[in-house]
Amino acid sequence: MKIMTMLRFVRQVHCSILSRGKLVLGVESTFDDSAAAVLDEDGRVLGESNISQMKLHKSAGGVNPMKAQQMHRKNLPIVITNAMSQAGINFKDLSALATATRPGISFALAAGLEYSKELIQKHKIPFIPVHHMEAHAITIRLLQQLDFPFLVLLASGGHCTLCLAQGLGSYKILGQKMDEPPGAVFDKVARELGLFSEKRFCDISGGQAIETLAKVGDEAKFQFTLPLSTGGYTRSCNFSFSGLQTQVLRTIQKHRTSDDIDKRFCADIAASFQRTAIMHIASHILRAVIFCRDKDLIPDRTTLVMSGGVASNSYFRDKVTALCGKLSLDLACPPSHLCTDNGIMIAWTGMEYLKAGIGIAEDPMSVRFQPRSPIGDYIGDDVIRAGIKIPRKLLKQMGLW
Repeated sequence: MKIMTMLRFVRQVHCSILSRGKLVLGVESTFDDSAAAVLDEDGRVLGESNISQMKLHKSAGGVNPMKAQQMHRKNLPIVITNAMSQAGINFKDLSALATATRPGISFALAAGLEYSKELIQKHKIPFIPVHHMEAHAITIRLLQQLDFPFLVLLASGGHCTLCLAQGLGSYKILGQKMDEPPGAVFDKVARELGLFSEKRFCDISGGQAIETLAKVGDEAKFQFTLPLSTGGYTRSCNFSFSGLQTQVLRTIQKHRTSDDIDKRFCADIAASFQRTAIMHIASHILRAVIFCRDKDLIPDRTTLVMSGGVASNSYFRDKVTALCGKLSLDLACPPSHLCTDNGIMIAWTGMEYLKAGIGIAEDPMSVRFQPRSPIGDYIGDDVIRAGIKIPRKLLKQMGLW
């Protein structure tokens, strides 16, 4: 009797797997998160697992590449096993394995690709190399119907890119970071303010700590110079945060020499810094929309997708929501847990390529990781030549100028 019951159970599970159609396992290890997820072709998340190294690297003052690789090698088998177990499948049930192979930290990428190749060889699974930034860009299509073209802002601890998404694997970069990425600068400011030593901030990122503190601060207290307000990039969509970082750190250090850094000072610095950084990004979003509409690259009514850790900042989202309202632009943001690095976005990108019948590696063993890999062709010089002046009145109405 028990044997018959077990056979019926196995048959039901097998039928359930078959009804799911295509299944993709996604693997993410580009920075400090080891993550994996299993999705079906309808975008249902069947299994998901993530192990973060944030605490480890935060105590060291930044990501140690060798340590990150060591932890990825330890954690990737764990998260993959967890995701597969939750999905109730074996490797033979997979239609493809998708792994983020670019861009990212070399040692971290190597760990993910090496282990993926082991699985591919052992289980004979089709392999789809995924561009990490494209995964951020199209995760929103997992959640809602969104046709190409649309605008994308990717802002995180390692990137800041504004681009036009024209199709799978087809992107035009309107603006990109010229130096420090915003997330890294948020972390440095938080560290200089000593926020990581506070219990309430010890388990979150610098960006989240700044956002929390800024809520009780005066954003007009310190008037920091807006990045790229002079020079040859004043009318570009590029991003620069190193100068702003220098201003903020000098202000903190100057205050420290004359007085103790109190809670009010920290809150005011956080609010003033956050406002200036967001003003910089928002003004370039506005310029990008004007440029794309003038060049007929987007329809009158289109969507701006924001993703990445910085894009999950609620203050930022509120300001961009107001801007989009003024521009008759739809705003689409994945939930916060899908804005940071995760296996779901890699699995979904793999599924999109699988269903389109493209992007499957002919020789998986020859695939190489690429630490630096732009998401598309750069057309930022065309934006500069267009000479678009930002209508400050619009930004003033949003309280950003």
